[in-house]
Amino acid sequence: MVLELGSGTGAVGIWIAAAQPHATVILSDLAETMPNLSANIAANNLESQCIARELAFGEDLRTFHAGALGNIDVIIASDCQYSYLAKFEWQPFVATLASALPGTKVYISLQERYGATKERLEPFFNALSNLGSFIELVHVPALPEKEYPLRCFYLCLDE
Repeated sequence: MVLELGSGTGAVGIWIAAAQPHATVILSDLAETMPNLSANIAANNLESQCIARELAFGEDLRTFHAGALGNIDVIIASDCQYSYLAKFEWQPFVATLASALPGTKVYISLQERYGATKERLEPFFNALSNLGSFIELVHVPALPEKEYPLRCFYLCLDE
């Protein structure tokens, strides 16, 4: 089972469900996004694979899925940290990840924009490193037609 944290429109989770017909994907975000997430799931005819569920950063994943849906094997978070100026509270995000089962694989991507550079987010990355094996998988530098660098990371929570 795949859990997308901070799904927004659900584009990434829906794409995963469409590409992996046997995957169950939970699209999670705040309450106000649920109608839009549900509509996007329906628009892509993925109601049998995707579930929209409310989840705020800081909530415990052990009570979130409560075993009823099965174990979460993979967590994805795309663009959940996009503005250093917005004073993103990364501690609740890390707390949610820390509550996942050991061995859970986590994929995080972010674009360095609005001051959210890798250097400024060092405390966030250090906290993630304390949870398990943490590596940068992809770094796409800024290009003339693409203003902001893109980074993708992998974290396997310690057993």
